[in-house]
Amino acid sequence: MNSKERNRFILLLGLLAMIGPFNIDTCLPALTQISKELGVTFQRVEISMSIFFLGFGIGQLFGGYFSDIKGRKWIVSLGLIISVLGSIVLIFTPSIEIFYIFRALQGIGAGCVGVSVAAIVRDNFEGNEAASVMSLVMMIAMGAPLIAPSIGATFLHFSTWHSIFIFIALYGVFTLVFLQLRLENVIPPKENRHSFFKGIKKVYSNKPALGYMAAMAIPSGALYTYLTTAPFIYQEYFNIPEKQFALLFGVNGLSLIIMNKLNSKLVLKYSPKKMLNIGLSVHISTLVILLVSLILFKPNFYFILPMITLHVSTLGFISGNATTIALEKFDKSLAGLANSQMRVVGIIVGSLAGATASTLNNGTLFPPILVMIFCSLLGIFLYTFSERKYKVIA
Repeated sequence: MNSKERNRFILLLGLLAMIGPFNIDTCLPALTQISKELGVTFQRVEISMSIFFLGFGIGQLFGGYFSDIKGRKWIVSLGLIISVLGSIVLIFTPSIEIFYIFRALQGIGAGCVGVSVAAIVRDNFEGNEAASVMSLVMMIAMGAPLIAPSIGATFLHFSTWHSIFIFIALYGVFTLVFLQLRLENVIPPKENRHSFFKGIKKVYSNKPALGYMAAMAIPSGALYTYLTTAPFIYQEYFNIPEKQFALLFGVNGLSLIIMNKLNSKLVLKYSPKKMLNIGLSVHISTLVILLVSLILFKPNFYFILPMITLHVSTLGFISGNATTIALEKFDKSLAGLANSQMRVVGIIVGSLAGATASTLNNGTLFPPILVMIFCSLLGIFLYTFSERKYKVIA
């Protein structure tokens, strides 16, 4: 495809990748208003976020498989339709129970969409170009968490929380139309199709790919830990006001966008593996520096923030490159299922890591930093072990 077609294709993939973040982050400012209108506590509405993530995980788990069987366009279209229908019902929801059910449905739809993006890249690009495209797609996707809360807050200023779900539904319809115009549905030959469990077995039997899957999935546990404990770190430990706290997340998101853009350029000159190694090295180094500083002295906010921002930004070098290399070690007929396993493992590890850090909270920064180090080291160990044992070439 020419440069113009390539840019349009990347834009489409970016729009698809933003479905999940828009479903999550535009709703955050509205939780209090929703709780008041439905006549329940804030905590009960907050549970809907966990329910959405549960649906999101289910959507990724099975969406990846069906994208291998029915085609990428088929499952993405279905996911968008499910997400739109869930959003429409949420506009008129009369109770918290109905709200839970259709937030889960929203999550399933968003999961089916999100898990297919990397597989579509695998279908259409290879090598360094695939890694570059993946970085550009992730750069666009990272913009969603930056602007979504502001979009939600703007709708609340001029209207009610219902308008947020109208926006999400309209966004889904627009993306669905764009998808129909820009992507062909390629159905794998019958001889390449597989059952769900046979496919899972093939994925985990591909030993050379497992190291890269671990390098992508497990260090994300450090990110989930940070996201879970960030309110404690900034608002309780450093006493940062709520408005400034929101800006800090914007800084983290902006750093990810910059690193993804940088990676999209550098990976065309250097290999995805080299960029991945640099990302992993900085990922663990920043955490070790933070731990040493906690042991030797009490670091202030102006030391912690740059180190954590640098740490988070390294995912711009890790996620896209590790995903690209891992998926290239699978036949295209398994790319969707393989990607779903990386995403689901990342969610599981992240959930356990975040819960562990919260449980161990003792009023210091040691628990979150130690849990983040454990996740980072585990991912690096499995990646290095696999690379050496199976003499992986990337």
